[in-house]
Amino acid sequence: ADIVGVEVITLDDAPKGYGEFDAGVPKKFVIDPHNLFRAA
Repeated sequence: ADIVGVEVITLDDAPKGYGEFDAGVPKKFVIDPHNLFRAA
């Protein structure tokens, strides 16, 4: 995930992620509403 610039965020963090994305932050956000990535 670090190589391609991906950050996994929760559904609660989605507004912050959208704000950062709109500001031009050079990373992609993946919303994980059920915390499945953290459980793996």
